[in-house]
Amino acid sequence: MQGNISNNSSGNDFPEIQEKIDEAELYLTQGLFDEARQIYKKVLTELGSLSEQGAANPTLLQSSKSQRAFIQEQLANIDRQEAEFFGNAPEAPVQEVVAPRENEGSAAFNRGQAFLDIGMFTDAIQEFGRAAELGFQPTECSLQIGKAYIQLGQHGEGIRMLKAAYKRKDLSETDRNLVLAQLATGYETAGDKEEALQVYQKLAERDPKHATAANKVKTLAKEGDRYYFNMVKLHLKNEQFSKAIKTLRQMEKEKQAVVAEIMPFYEQILEKDPANKEAIEQVTSIYQQMLDNGGAGIDTRLKFARLLLRAGQFDRAANEYLEVMLEDNPYKITALSELGEALFERQDYDRILELLEDAVPWVDSLDPGPETLNFYMLLGKACERKSLYDQAKSYFQRAAAIDPTHEDIRAKVSTQSQDPLVSRGKVLLRLKVDEKIQYQIQEKIGEDMIHQFFKVREVPSGTLRVAKSLSPALSGEITAKDFMVKWGYEQVKMENRNVTRILDLAERNGLFYLITEDFDSTLDDLLKKKTNLSIKEAVRLAKALLNGLAYAHSHRGTDDVLRKIFHLGLNPKRVLIKGELTRAKIADFGLIARLASDLGFTLDYKEMSNYELIYMAPELFSRAPTRMPEKLKQAADLYSFGVVFYRALTGKVPFEGPSPEDFKKQHNEQYPVPPRVHIASIPAKLDEAILKCLHKDPKKRWRTPTELDLALDKIQT
Repeated sequence: MQGNISNNSSGNDFPEIQEKIDEAELYLTQGLFDEARQIYKKVLTELGSLSEQGAANPTLLQSSKSQRAFIQEQLANIDRQEAEFFGNAPEAPVQEVVAPRENEGSAAFNRGQAFLDIGMFTDAIQEFGRAAELGFQPTECSLQIGKAYIQLGQHGEGIRMLKAAYKRKDLSETDRNLVLAQLATGYETAGDKEEALQVYQKLAERDPKHATAANKVKTLAKEGDRYYFNMVKLHLKNEQFSKAIKTLRQMEKEKQAVVAEIMPFYEQILEKDPANKEAIEQVTSIYQQMLDNGGAGIDTRLKFARLLLRAGQFDRAANEYLEVMLEDNPYKITALSELGEALFERQDYDRILELLEDAVPWVDSLDPGPETLNFYMLLGKACERKSLYDQAKSYFQRAAAIDPTHEDIRAKVSTQSQDPLVSRGKVLLRLKVDEKIQYQIQEKIGEDMIHQFFKVREVPSGTLRVAKSLSPALSGEITAKDFMVKWGYEQVKMENRNVTRILDLAERNGLFYLITEDFDSTLDDLLKKKTNLSIKEAVRLAKALLNGLAYAHSHRGTDDVLRKIFHLGLNPKRVLIKGELTRAKIADFGLIARLASDLGFTLDYKEMSNYELIYMAPELFSRAPTRMPEKLKQAADLYSFGVVFYRALTGKVPFEGPSPEDFKKQHNEQYPVPPRVHIASIPAKLDEAILKCLHKDPKKRWRTPTELDLALDKIQT
């Protein structure tokens, strides 16, 4: 360390010390108090040693004292922030240590740099502004603020800041060139070719050796159309779609390119960002003009229909699809199927049957292939939803005749031809159900390592239900029947709006099935369509799940004895959606623990799927559920809930593996990226609440689901 002491002019005499302070500051921005505290304490020790070595140098000695004062203030701040985070803030105010203005400015500048590095540009602007107010490197602060505004897409504000910085009389030649370079970049990314060229020329005149400026002058001075095309390509490469669209519009306005040249760029934008409203509106307008002018073929009309569908303009899209179907052309069956799938997505089964059944004679006359197979499958599924099971079976059989090896079709045909499930709930679970009830399997809707799921039709009522059975590997166990009875009996009195209800226990050929309520989709299915929920939607979902967890964690069994039930395997596939998110239900409570206790079946994390490992609490990697105290099980459920909430809110997951060992290490050692880094509009308190769920130490998570539920009530969303 001694050899690294220097008295440079940048205001930092101990560069290695400053690196550690920067690291601690970054931890603080993510609420990682223990990590920041440890680094600051180490730095204090090192500063003590350094000040002894530099005692003969008054400047170094004074710098060391200033750094120590700053760190002592930060340690005091950490204690206050941590106390507030965990709800233990002291009643008496803590005496603050006032740090010198220069150190306050340095700290603000470092925080700004940390925010800039992780893409939190608004926070970076605030910190750099504070540093400038405190007199710390105002030129550099202006440069960084201008850069942050440009990154935010607020080019006008960024350029204004940089122009003001350039006018400062105390600016050195080197700093003036740095500001010019950033100003040119600002104009260029804003699409202002002429201004960018002028600034690059000025920079090249001031510094002939500036290679970037010289190259830019040559590039921007060339023909305008080539410049525009290259700018669009650059924006697409950086996924700056708004800038790409702005440049494309400018090209159209200035007639720098024809429609045929710019359409591929719009298609690239929509391929990468299918929901981009600007691109959809622009391409919709272009397609409409092409069709109105009579210069487009039937394939263009089909593309137009797809685009309108993507834009949410269903009625217009349906009309375009019908226009395609009115003519004899190779795209007619494609248009028919695509419109049918769109109607199925809207759950408009009546219109599907009206549209597609009229076309059956014509489709029968076509050569069989993938599109006709899809047509019959679509009709069969629509008939299922309308409880027209005989018609559904007929269409599935037609599809099977086209491709007998198609796995989904074989499953449809085989499940519908099997013997029905017979109710055993009255005898085995003491449920008040009619013993004559049977359940006809309609389709297999999913499976995992533990069980299989089927959509079943209750006979004679026709009501749709869901049946669960153990996977074939487990259902062969001698105790499988006892397991299903015990697991079902444990849940029959669980009556909560956010927990799936057990309605019956059915049997067929010695295999047992728990019968539960039907649902529209899982949370996993919903997030595949929407990527992520809005903040308000995610909070409503979170409160529903917390209500279900709180109920199960304090559940009373059939004998009215408190029998807490823990999940230990919560993930979006076990969250069932039907209607409002506030009615979301958690499935499979108690499954993991009962598998371990009754069948001796404990899932080894090395054999689990990556999907399950994403949501697994750190402690479950090394401890079997049967050896975990109740408090630890409750903490594990809150951790898994936190990962589910994280994904619902951001569309991301905290850890991605990819191997089981990677997941184990990440869950146990690596701190997640705060949700606000992904979605800047997430309130800070909500960010903190989720990170508290994901704490490595179970004792430092929320104590109960109810405690977190009450905390969410206080957060403004």
